[in-house]
Amino acid sequence: MGSERAQLEPLHVFAHSLLEKAVHQLLVFANTDHYAYFGSFFGGLRGTDVKCMPQLLGELAYSLLTATVVYLEFREAVSWKWQNYL
Repeated sequence: MGSERAQLEPLHVFAHSLLEKAVHQLLVFANTDHYAYFGSFFGGLRGTDVKCMPQLLGELAYSLLTATVVYLEFREAVSWKWQNYL
């Protein structure tokens, strides 16, 4: 348990630095499709009043495609490995 706290301490310090700047929400992007990755973010931010919203690869693509204004602005910069027009 002690080593687990030591591993989360940098994230806890980061959360407090966000709070000093009046930032209460954190959006985390991860190049993975595995939810277990975010356990450390939730654990490190617990009790700090900073809320964490994780975005995995599938959710990032979904958010981009469903937010038309965002997609139109960045459509030239985004490339897709697979395209399905259906």
